[in-house]
Amino acid sequence: MDYQSLVRAPKFMKFYHLMCKMTGLNLVLAPPLNNGRALLEYKLDSGHLCSYMRNNYRFYQKCCECDLRNSREAVRDRKGRYYFCHAGLYDIAVPVFIGSNHVATFMGGQILSEPPDEENYFEFQERVREYGFDFDRLRELYFKTPSISKDQLEPIFELIQMFSEHFYELGTRLFDNKTGNADFDMIKEYIACNFSSNPSLDEVAEKAGLSPNYFCKWFRDNSGTGYVEYKHRLCLEKAARLLSDSDQDISGIAFESGFTSISSFNRIFRQHYACSPRQYREKASDSQT
Repeated sequence: MDYQSLVRAPKFMKFYHLMCKMTGLNLVLAPPLNNGRALLEYKLDSGHLCSYMRNNYRFYQKCCECDLRNSREAVRDRKGRYYFCHAGLYDIAVPVFIGSNHVATFMGGQILSEPPDEENYFEFQERVREYGFDFDRLRELYFKTPSISKDQLEPIFELIQMFSEHFYELGTRLFDNKTGNADFDMIKEYIACNFSSNPSLDEVAEKAGLSPNYFCKWFRDNSGTGYVEYKHRLCLEKAARLLSDSDQDISGIAFESGFTSISSFNRIFRQHYACSPRQYREKASDSQT
């Protein structure tokens, strides 16, 4: 699943346009780190203030520099951001990741932070005076531009951020992708080689190229059990071998087997084997004599 396939998916495009209408923002879905032209762009108003100003090449270059800088920082932090552009309007940059791959970035906004009035327009006009705009046209478009407060912007921004964070689950349904057994075998081998170091769900999901939520479903579908239960079983099997075949103290066995505390080790071990680790060692010792 990449940028090209994403923007060509009819169901995704429908969702995208609905999100634009709900939020009231002008949004583009830009390719990774602006590597090429955005193929999906939503315009609420063809006569929008920013559309007019971007016809000026020097102004457009400044816009690109501002967008690129903020999108790079958002990708670096793997977290969306909203900010003031060089003309003083609200903009946003929200990266879309699938696993560890950055596939696209929601860019846009182009909204005033305060309702347009004479005082605010004067400040805005002075900010962009050097670009030689037609001030009559600029004034007309400025007073048609919607405004939004920070308190209003934050929940809209969170909606776009949530869509981005949960995109893989949505994308999987849209494209009806299936992950093959070869991938599952690779993940099983990775877990078998690393379970003693107690890899987190997020770490293993990223290794599989899946979001944590979808990884849980995918793993259960392929293994018949949840990831945590599967990892506990491997840890318990190793602990049982060490209890039977070594004289190592029980606390050392617990940590070497991937458990983070003695109490959780004792509890989970008892649930699985119906006896404590000490009792299991005693039974194993008796059976060997």
